[in-house]
Amino acid sequence: MGKQAIDGVRKNAFARDPKTLLIVGVDEVPGVDEPRKHPLYEDPARLVIDDAMVRNIMHYGVIEPVVVTTDARSVVVVDGRRRVLHAREANARLHERGQPEIAVTCIVRQGEEGDLMGVMVATNSIRLDETPLQKARKANAMLIRGMSEEQVALAFGVTTASVKAWQSLLSCAPEVIAAVETGKAPASVALSLSKLPKGRQAKTLDELLSAGGGKVKTKEAKAASKGDEKPGVVAPSKREIAAVLDHMKARVESEVKRGEFHELEEVIKALEWARGDREAYGAIAYALRTKKGAK
Repeated sequence: MGKQAIDGVRKNAFARDPKTLLIVGVDEVPGVDEPRKHPLYEDPARLVIDDAMVRNIMHYGVIEPVVVTTDARSVVVVDGRRRVLHAREANARLHERGQPEIAVTCIVRQGEEGDLMGVMVATNSIRLDETPLQKARKANAMLIRGMSEEQVALAFGVTTASVKAWQSLLSCAPEVIAAVETGKAPASVALSLSKLPKGRQAKTLDELLSAGGGKVKTKEAKAASKGDEKPGVVAPSKREIAAVLDHMKARVESEVKRGEFHELEEVIKALEWARGDREAYGAIAYALRTKKGAK
């Protein structure tokens, strides 16, 4: 018996035609009637063929083994969907040229649905640039199947706080989720708005988008989501206060010239105080004390 190439535990690996390796969401898998509900489902829209990867596989083959699971009827890919799809395309081109086709090395991984889903997430979500919504939906599917937040966090390589945040993201009103999907608002904005009742989230988002010229910042969304503030109203900046202050001062000067006075001085003092002028506080306090009915 020949000596092993390296020291270590020998494990079973198999070389198979990539067409015999089934991908949930792409291929018809025996016994899988609703692919989207299967724990190993992957959105086929993300599995785009890359010509450079196909040419690489035609020359070198599939270097990294794929992980599969088996039942009595099929071999299903757990990790390595893109490699399998690209190997299929590579073989189609090699066949046209009359050249030998390649086989894909597979390692079998058996386990419960949750464990296999965790393997899929661990090997794909960390590797690919997934959006927060994509991760949130995968995490939610894992939680529905009975995995704990700790197990989901471990699979994604994040903290349980991130898992909780993803759940909050999915709890947003449909309009807010749609805004995140279309790029109108970042996920951080949706997370801030999730603190509001669903009935107010869409209206608040519309107000913020209108005020920001079609864009909304996380800071503004946080301010709008505070319980003690009116939804959609953001505290003015010092620059905005300064602009209003200049306008009010000009009005006071105009009224003084005409011999009129409408208590605008108090408004000016209030704006100066809001801008950071602490000397104006005394004037405001005095004005409040002298108001009729003030104690």
